[in-house]
Amino acid sequence: MSVMSKLKELVAEALPATRSELGPLPPSSKYMRGGRGVTFAGWRPALREAQDDIGEAWDDAAARVHDLLHNSGWLAGAMEQCVANTVGTGLQLKEVR
Repeated sequence: MSVMSKLKELVAEALPATRSELGPLPPSSKYMRGGRGVTFAGWRPALREAQDDIGEAWDDAAARVHDLLHNSGWLAGAMEQCVANTVGTGLQLKEVR
């Protein structure tokens, strides 16, 4: 027996059987090929709640809006106009005696 034929024999024993030799695949519902695909193999993002992202940004966003409304006459006027357009003339102050 030659060295090459012995090597081929050892490689054939070490490798698993081909798909055709194992038979048909059992039914599976693995999405994206079970993560074995080339495209998604290294992509493991963290699962986060949207509320967590909002909570992290809330303080900075609220402080910036508050600062802009107090220090910008244009933005303060635009906000007052939006409120006036929303409320309209339907609401009036009640006179207290």
